[in-house]
Amino acid sequence: MKNFKKPITLCLVAALLFISVFSLSSCYIVDSGEMSEIEGSYMLSRYSTDEDEIAANNISLYIMIKSDGTGYYAYSSDDVSLHYAGLRCRFTADTEEAGKYSYVEINFGSSDEWYKFGVNAGAEKLSYSKPKYKGNLFAGDLAIDYYIDVDFIRVDKRTTINYMRAKLGEAPILPYGGLRLDGSYFLNRVASDSTGYESIPDPHPFVYIYLDIDLIAKTGKVWYMLSTDEIEVTDEFTVEIGEDSDGGYTIKLGDGEYTATANGTYSQYIRIPYPIGDYADAYIEFSCSGNKTEEEILADIDMAKLSYERWKDEENLQP
Repeated sequence: MKNFKKPITLCLVAALLFISVFSLSSCYIVDSGEMSEIEGSYMLSRYSTDEDEIAANNISLYIMIKSDGTGYYAYSSDDVSLHYAGLRCRFTADTEEAGKYSYVEINFGSSDEWYKFGVNAGAEKLSYSKPKYKGNLFAGDLAIDYYIDVDFIRVDKRTTINYMRAKLGEAPILPYGGLRLDGSYFLNRVASDSTGYESIPDPHPFVYIYLDIDLIAKTGKVWYMLSTDEIEVTDEFTVEIGEDSDGGYTIKLGDGEYTATANGTYSQYIRIPYPIGDYADAYIEFSCSGNKTEEEILADIDMAKLSYERWKDEENLQP
């Protein structure tokens, strides 16, 4: 009989090694505290990777957390203007001391990821640490390259946004998750409630239409051409975002207010009513394509115009 004990043992050792290596984290003190010792406003005091990210990118980040699971953050950097936005938080109770909490998890609304911070109530600090690896486990050279270390220091015990606004100044306040609607949009479909997800059978009138929305600057830009006149139009407009009663968003583009949806990280839509022919309930649905530069949008427009000219040539060849 063959001896399977040694291969199985080696596999178990490898699995345990894999688990233990990826469970490593740098040390920080967890000193559980009561809710009154945790709520309030915090300032980012450390954000280090293989360099000091605060100094390298001129980052300023404040958070305010409340026991009801809501709060705000204020952020600015070399690349992003100051803005405020809602956040969500949740608290992990201490397993040994009733009425105290050991961890705070924070979701900033830009994705589905929750960041888990250890509570150090005595030092009025929240800390997060995660190792970054290099090498390969099975090549025998897997090792920690550096740690991502983040510390917040409590600077105000009140549970309002007032401290941050007094400290940093006035700036747009965005609803939780609303910043995911910031970016560039292309025409996804022209449909109506009567056709469901299917596009309406009549050809829509656009050769192309693109939107670019900056929620922090509260500005937007549109590029479009109608097949009826083939005139290239570029226009700018103001932008405002709010929350609706169903948990979605309203977005004002110029004088019009429309519905917007942000599901997950990469599924953002804006729907604008646009009656066409017999379809009084027709609408245009725009999908977000990330944050494109104006040069990239203009390149897309050139491709759309080229496709349109080819289509016209083919139509002219029809008997």
